[in-house]
Amino acid sequence: MLNFKDISYDSVKEIEPYLKNQNYRLCDYTIGCLVMWAGYFKYQYCINDGMLYVKGSSSSDSTDVTFTVPVGYGDFKESVLLLRDFCLEKNIPLTFSAVPEEVLPALKSILRIRVEKLENWSDYLYDSSDLSTYKGKKFHRKKNHVNKFIKNYPDFKYERISKDNIEQVKEFFRTYERNVEKDSDLFRYEEKMVESYLDNFFIFDFPGGAIKADGKVVAFTIGEILNDTLYIHVEKAMREYSGSYETMSLYFAQDMVNDSIKYINREEDLGDEGLRKSKRSYNPIALLDKYYVEVLGD
Repeated sequence: MLNFKDISYDSVKEIEPYLKNQNYRLCDYTIGCLVMWAGYFKYQYCINDGMLYVKGSSSSDSTDVTFTVPVGYGDFKESVLLLRDFCLEKNIPLTFSAVPEEVLPALKSILRIRVEKLENWSDYLYDSSDLSTYKGKKFHRKKNHVNKFIKNYPDFKYERISKDNIEQVKEFFRTYERNVEKDSDLFRYEEKMVESYLDNFFIFDFPGGAIKADGKVVAFTIGEILNDTLYIHVEKAMREYSGSYETMSLYFAQDMVNDSIKYINREEDLGDEGLRKSKRSYNPIALLDKYYVEVLGD
């Protein structure tokens, strides 16, 4: 039977190979998101017969659990049926969350299910060439913001996050935290985990970039490359440095994008109107919907 254990930084190397054997392009199936949100959603994982199983909960009730769809090198149908048997043995309902739309037909062919779209959790997907060039009329405002930033801060420079500048990035983020209002538990947790990300940055094989102006860090990004997609897990900038967000996004994309990186995923807006407006302003080519699936009895 399946034996689950907590997801932590120590889990990264064990979990990563299984996540690489899928291409849903959803942030929920990246090691960066799993580690970042492990504490909030109480993520645990199990590896069995070549498949990775992840379960989580948003409450203190041990029976209130949900799973992502199994991924890896084994048989998908058998892995779903194994989860069904696991839940029957534990006397808990089998539910899936963050289910990619393309997986729904397979689940329907295996089990009787009820499907519900997860509002506010769709990932924003972009053409990598768009965000690494800002070419065309639709990016005119973005390009203007970058040009204004370059004009105002001619001494600015872009750097990859490294052991030489990680302490400066941490110092920037401490200042950023003091000046940003945290109006929900979700956002307060995210800020805490960004600190942890920076403290453990070199455990991951993640790319990161920083913008410096006036001799200090004014913006930084942490991403993850999985197959043909670059995921933006963290992006922070000082708004008083007008154009810093647009400049950070452009220079990081230029640094990371190559012939094998076709897409950039800037993740979900969580129903926050400010985030929604920002993500839409970068002209997504698709919204990747996610679904909640409840397995019904026979």
